[in-house]
Amino acid sequence: LTYKDADEISVESSFTYDSSFFLARMTSSADGQFPQFQMSNSNSNAIGPIFKFIKSEDGSADDELGKIAFIGDNNGGAQKTFAEFGGYIGTATAGSEAGVLEFRVRENSDGLTTGLKIEGQPSDDGEIDVTIGAGAASTTTIAGDLTTNGEDVLFTSSTSHKPVVEIKNTNTDVHDP
Repeated sequence: LTYKDADEISVESSFTYDSSFFLARMTSSADGQFPQFQMSNSNSNAIGPIFKFIKSEDGSADDELGKIAFIGDNNGGAQKTFAEFGGYIGTATAGSEAGVLEFRVRENSDGLTTGLKIEGQPSDDGEIDVTIGAGAASTTTIAGDLTTNGEDVLFTSSTSHKPVVEIKNTNTDVHDP
């Protein structure tokens, strides 16, 4: 939108709005330049801008609250969603609400698979369950230290002679681990 004077606002050709749809097209074909959306806050307090997705109808479990999708063309020219994350209602019961945040990526098939799921628990304050990976063939790599504050660690496998837990020191000095 461009403000012209006290009684006129011009709508740019890259802006579309109706009662259910808003589109602002930002394009750039120059190398090193990219379209961007920016919100800033110049207040001196510690509160920054907030981008909100709001569902105002009575909620139900699994209602989608908002999603951000990352879409591009594959090398055959077909447009595909390669990654997305979204927020959902886990439990909508008043006083026992719980939310879900899922990160999904495209993997080999024609769909998206959840690789990270963070899920609040409606009946346990302070419990957030996290699921990483999408099956037994998934690999989870932790680059730094792993600290557990729980009392139990469980490794399971339905394969013979598995699971194997290996603790290995790869240091080349003469000291034992």
